[in-house]
Amino acid sequence: QLSVMEELNQACADMKRDKGIASLFGTGLNEWKSVKAAHVSKIKTLVNEADQMIDFVLADTGPGKITRT
Repeated sequence: QLSVMEELNQACADMKRDKGIASLFGTGLNEWKSVKAAHVSKIKTLVNEADQMIDFVLADTGPGKITRT
């Protein structure tokens, strides 16, 4: 199973790939509008998950403390 950050990186790469395909073929630009919305939604969800994880780590370790993984 991928971590949230790995999923976020993959989602961004997928969006970049699909955008490149759409701009390469003009006929795909209309379809890109709906595909882009799905990509943006997924990325926003993953960013929110990552933010929650960061908040949890900060709450767990306390502000101002250095964590090492």
